[in-house]
Amino acid sequence: MGIHNSYLIAISALFALVFAIMLYSLIRHRKPGDAPRRFRGPTGRVQWLWALVPMAILGVVNIALIDRSDDHQAPGKIQLAAVHK
Repeated sequence: MGIHNSYLIAISALFALVFAIMLYSLIRHRKPGDAPRRFRGPTGRVQWLWALVPMAILGVVNIALIDRSDDHQAPGKIQLAAVHK
């Protein structure tokens, strides 16, 4: 299995874990009769960091995958062929 597939599996597992925790938290902590509150958006440094840190991590992973040269089987050009029936 190549490095790209390993990263795909790891990122997919991380996504599934975070999504499951989010759903659990939404269901567990919801109180009946609560009115929806108005969303104001990120206003503090912690909220901005909470949003920007995962994006930076994905950017680093992307750069690491682009710079990997151990995938010798990848062709230099991609050729597409259309099949008409």
